[in-house]
Amino acid sequence: MERSLIAIVGSIDPQRAYDPLLDNVDLARQACVDLGRELAIAGCDLIVYSASEGFIEASIVSGYVSSGKAERGSIQVRSPYGGTAANFAEAREHREVFDIHPDSSLDWKVSYYRSLVDTQGILLVGGGRSTLINRFDRSSVSYSAGGGRMLRRERQKGLGGTGPGPQRRHAGGRLRHGG
Repeated sequence: MERSLIAIVGSIDPQRAYDPLLDNVDLARQACVDLGRELAIAGCDLIVYSASEGFIEASIVSGYVSSGKAERGSIQVRSPYGGTAANFAEAREHREVFDIHPDSSLDWKVSYYRSLVDTQGILLVGGGRSTLINRFDRSSVSYSAGGGRMLRRERQKGLGGTGPGPQRRHAGGRLRHGG
């Protein structure tokens, strides 16, 4: 059976001005670790873009790899050519899990939007403009993390968004996460 490829999108940076504000960054980071573990258990592969602490990928990857279910090449790292996105802490001990895909563009937005064509789903957490506008024709799981553009989008779509917890629960019918 083919594994679903899920794009990991969003940020939970306490130094960033979110609208609405993030309520609990530590809770959001832990939620991302938990979601990463569940994605691995569900047999999904990931596309990630940055190992920087302010983005959700580092926490998602931490949970994914620590699950013990990550397979060779199951984490695709997509970034502009010459970027440093592949600097995940887990890559030091689990290099085989990471599949580096440098993009020919020097602009992160081009690399990011190009990669979405390859996905079967998107996990959206917190974030800014890219999270707000990101809807493509893909299954998605959104997690408001208590703030950020994801919470605003949920409210605009009438999905609730009153606090942390998954607001849409579908990723090709394979991801289950209780919130």
